Amino acid sequence: LILTITSILVLPKLLPSSPKINIALHEELILPKLNGQFKVGKTTVYLIEKDRPALPGLTAPREWVVTIFYPADPAAGATPAPYAGEALNTAYTDYSFTKESAGALDHIHSNAYWNAAANHSAGKFPVLLFSPGGGEQPLFYSALLEQISSFGYIVVAIPEPFDTPVIPLPDGRILTSNQM
Repeated sequence: LILTITSILVLPKLLPSSPKINIALHEELILPKLNGQFKVGKTTVYLIEKDRPALPGLTAPREWVVTIFYPADPAAGATPAPYAGEALNTAYTDYSFTKESAGALDHIHSNAYWNAAANHSAGKFPVLLFSPGGGEQPLFYSALLEQISSFGYIVVAIPEPFDTPVIPLPDGRILTSNQM
């Protein structure tokens, strides 16, 4: 099912079709159970490169919004975070999805705990950088990234500015791939 959703999101970029994506997801989708020994947390970090322009010929700095998946020690009784945060869900609804697909990401449930305390029981963990390429949102690889983190890795997922369809910034602006 994850592959189906990912292909629905990728194929419209490869084939000439309507500019908006239609997803018919009417049932709840829970990402696969984690197989590693750790529970997983996730957080988002906003970064800005003041000395590097966002695009050649521009003076605006390059901005990044990265999601970090990590071995976590969530509080007792905590529940996993939504698959997509409100800003990303709204951005996809406004920019990429048809009206009929609005709220589709609300039907997907992750295993990661939002801003959970880091698990330090094993000491240091290796860090992996993940950039999906092809202009895709790292969110669509959450099942894979959560699974890797459950085995004791910190995964820093990086969407490419102006290549990824939509990236919501903390101040409410949206970077879109058609801004190039």
